[in-house]
Parts: sequence; structure tokens; C-alpha cells
Amino acid sequence: MQKMKRVGVAVDAINSYSRQVVVGVMNYAIQQRWLLIEEPYMKMTDPFAWPDCDGVIAMIYEPDVIHQFKHRFKHVVSASGAADPALLPVVSMDDHLVGQLAAQHLMACNLRHFAFYGVSGWLVSERRFAGFKDTLATRGFTCSQCPAPHDWDRPFRAGWKSRWPQVAQWLESLPKPVGIMAMEDTASHDLATVCQSAGILVPDHVAIIGVNNDELLCPAGWPPLSSVQTDSQRVGYAAARILDMLMSGTRPIDKADLIVRMPPIAVVQRASTDMLALDDPHVAAALRVIKQGACTPCSVSDVVREVRVDRRWLERQFMVRLGRTIYEEITRVRIDEAQRMLLLPDMTPKLVAARSGFSTMSSFTRAFQRTVKESPAAFRRARLEK
Repeated sequence: MQKMKRVGVAVDAINSYSRQVVVGVMNYAIQQRWLLIEEPYMKMTDPFAWPDCDGVIAMIYEPDVIHQFKHRFKHVVSASGAADPALLPVVSMDDHLVGQLAAQHLMACNLRHFAFYGVSGWLVSERRFAGFKDTLATRGFTCSQCPAPHDWDRPFRAGWKSRWPQVAQWLESLPKPVGIMAMEDTASHDLATVCQSAGILVPDHVAIIGVNNDELLCPAGWPPLSSVQTDSQRVGYAAARILDMLMSGTRPIDKADLIVRMPPIAVVQRASTDMLALDDPHVAAALRVIKQGACTPCSVSDVVREVRVDRRWLERQFMVRLGRTIYEEITRVRIDEAQRMLLLPDMTPKLVAARSGFSTMSSFTRAFQRTVKESPAAFRRARLEK
């Protein structure tokens, strides 16, 4: 029988993102009949303490650690977005797109003030901030940054709460209402806790969105926290596939394999951004009607009838306050819901079209293509196919 390949996985599965990376590696390993070595989990910076492996997938990024791994093992792939692809193949999230998605979500809340809470000097955080800031700039908005950066490994340090007063002071100084992107979910959880202790209302005064949609942190936040859903399981699977090519030598590794950035899936909205920064009760009421009924047969006339105001006046208010028509807002809500449903394995594009409120498949495809810049089938394929 062919000898089973021994593959080490150095991923600290302390958070949801890392655990899903491991799941992706496991899914590929099962198909290829690999033997995964569990011992390396606690030895991420000491590869010489590991048993022999045919290859390694490691969430490493420091150049000196990378060189140690490459010296110890013949084939190494990094699953860290901060790793240098000039040193080894890297598979990670597209952090610029993560920031872009967060900015689009907060702008859709009709916010006019924005801020970012991240990790000082951490490349992943800086890329997300750049994507966030660049996307805001396309609409003429600026973004401030917290002077007291999030402490990445704060649960393991004594006195990590000592920074909260500085964060609270920064939050109180921001113009309200403000939308804040936290670079990941532990940071958004921190912000929500600081807001609660300082008497700052979320989302009324501060709307918060994090990254990774951690299954423990986000629902347990107060209020529950919105988050950009990343596809870390696919990161792990793709990293395993590249490692397989390296170990088997089936074909040369080209430049496209040295750096693979996976797009995020979608924003999972919870109470921390469930708001609209509007001072007109009629427009706010119209938006609530659209949110609740867009995916049912819902027309502009239906919205106007529910709100009981002049149609021309309401159309004008939508353009002035939101920059889009009532019909465009109905379509936006439908497309948001369609994106979520397209990622469910049992939902075909035709079924998604019907359940997201479109009367025909052709009208759904045109609207989706116009909004997302790709067809429903291409969107689904790019995010679900391994």
C-alpha cells in the first residue's frame, strides 16, 4: 500500500477563524488520506521539536520563524495574511475586500462619520483599514483611527483592561452617530464592552462591525455583534491543495499559487449595526417596510401606501438622504438577501431568485450583475467551490 503522507498543522485554534482553517485542512486530508500530526499545535515557534512530516501548514508570518520551518521541513505553506509570499506560498483572506465590505455595510446605514479600531503594526489590520478607508473615500468620507490600538493577545496579559479608559475617551470624542469597523471580533467585543461601561449606546450612538463572525463572541456580545463572514475553511482547504502539489510534484508551483487571497462571504448583520441614521420618521418608516417586505411582492406603491405620504416627496427624500431611489433600496435589500442564500448548499439560483422577491430569473440575474458585478452563478461558484 502507498505510504500515507504525514502533514503537520500549526494553527492555534483559539478562535473561530483558526478553527475553520483547520476544518478546511481536515476536509482535504480526508480526501487524500493524509495523516495529520496533532502534536505541532502547541509548538508553533519550535519546529525542531516536531516529529518528521512530509509537509506543514502553519499560521506563521515572522521571517525568522518561517526560515526555521523551511529549514526543518521541505514543504511549508502559510495560512497567515501577514506572511511574505516571497518566502513561501501564502493562502489567506483578501483583507482589503474585508474592509471594503464593512465600509459598504456601514454606509448603507446612512452614517456620515466613521472610525477604525485595529492592531498597531499588524499587516492584516492595516490592510483591512486601507480597504475600509479607501471605500469610504469613494463617497467623500474620511475615517479616524483609535490612538489606543487593540491588544491582539490581551486575554493572556495582566492589566489589559487598563487601556479601556483611553478607548472610552476616544469613543466619546467621536461625532455621533458613528460607524466603527473593528479589525476582528475580539476587538469589536472590546468596543461593545467599553461602550456599555461608558454609557455609550450601541447602535444608537456607535454602530460596530467586526470580522470573522465568531460563533461565540458575536451572538454573546451586548448587543449581538455584526461581522464580516470570512471563508477561513476555504483558506485551509486551498492551503492543503497547494501543499499537496508541492509534496507530490504534480506540476511546478507558479506565481498564482504563491499568494492566494480569498474573498469574504457577506456581512452577517446583528443588533450592533441594526440602525439607520435618519432624522425623518417617514423615511425611517419606509426603510423598515422595505427591510421587512422587500423579498415578498413589494413595489414602490406598496411602500408609499404603508407610510401614507406623498410619493414624489418620499422619492425626493430618499435621493437627498440615501442617494438612491425607493426602488433601488428595495433591490439592494433583495440582493443582500440573495447573496446570503446563494451560499446555502441546497439553494439553487432559480430558487434564490424567487425567494428574494424577483419575478423572473432574468430580472434577478440583471439586477445581481449590476449590483455585485458578477452573475449569481459566478458569485456562488467563487465562494463555494473548493
